[in-house]
Amino acid sequence: MKNIAWNTIADSQVTAGQSEILPIDSKSIKSGNGLSVSAKSLNENVLTIDKAFYGAMVAIDFEGVTDLTGNFYFDGNSAVVENNRKLSFQTCTQDGPGKNVSCKALGAYSLKSGDVMGEKIFSLTNGVILAWVTNFSANRTTLLAVNQNGLHAFVHPGIVLDVAKYLKATASLDYIAVAEDNAVVILAVNINDSTEWQVITTLTATNFDETDFCPVEIRSQKLSAHPWGWFIILSNCNNGKNYSQEIFTWAVTKDSPTPSLPLSSFDSPRNICAFMREILVVTHERVYGVSIADDLNYWSVPLSTFNIDIDRSQVYCLESQNLAIFIGYVKGSNQRASVFIRGNNGYH
Repeated sequence: MKNIAWNTIADSQVTAGQSEILPIDSKSIKSGNGLSVSAKSLNENVLTIDKAFYGAMVAIDFEGVTDLTGNFYFDGNSAVVENNRKLSFQTCTQDGPGKNVSCKALGAYSLKSGDVMGEKIFSLTNGVILAWVTNFSANRTTLLAVNQNGLHAFVHPGIVLDVAKYLKATASLDYIAVAEDNAVVILAVNINDSTEWQVITTLTATNFDETDFCPVEIRSQKLSAHPWGWFIILSNCNNGKNYSQEIFTWAVTKDSPTPSLPLSSFDSPRNICAFMREILVVTHERVYGVSIADDLNYWSVPLSTFNIDIDRSQVYCLESQNLAIFIGYVKGSNQRASVFIRGNNGYH
């Protein structure tokens, strides 16, 4: 937090009475993570800086939604509002950094008796928003694909535990990985027609030459330096079967290596974030990072420093920014705490 180093940033000239944006990106920062922004001028009366845009409060206006209660889901410029047993699918725009956000309704879906909204949504190619709804009494899951052309419901038999996306697996297809009990189903969606779905393959224990396969969470990963891409699957079999917990990969691109990684049996993993070289693992007792190459390295995250009750916590993965946000309660209180964990850095 003390050794902050900057690369050269050019002076920024501002015309009197006007505003100017000074972009600061990863190339501007040589090292350090305790950054703050300030500005100086020879004439202090004409230059003001209240806060950086990352700290500015913005309002979000949802078209047609007047009752702002319920659940809100976001992915990029896509949003879904769940209230009054209805889902409103919206696409959002912002005029500039720090400006308010305006969302336009694309479609709506009424939840049926027993329907439960999935935990997240996805932005697919060509403005398609994907959500899923499970119905335990009917033993089915409905995948909803919505864009400006309308809503398409793809009914999947069984209860879906998690969903992950991989955009443009081919020139014309997005891939969707669906985790269910003892299997992962890989689906393809036509990027030019979201009503066209097909099953690519179904992964079971046999595909990985294992006795047990219990998928509980799926992430996707694409390496920019190589034409490689995977779905990364957390398997945790601790419900009366042969005890095993492991990370499996399934190659999306043709020549991707497909390693698997056994996890420590010290405790039970419940979440993962998939960074470039590193898998961040969250259990009920700790958070640690391991290499997908299984090189015996182990990178611990000292959450005990922050006195957070891990059992009452959630982790949000922002792999595109090499970031995981860990949110939980301070032990013995109702005070919430947020810890930002920088991924793909354990090997340092």
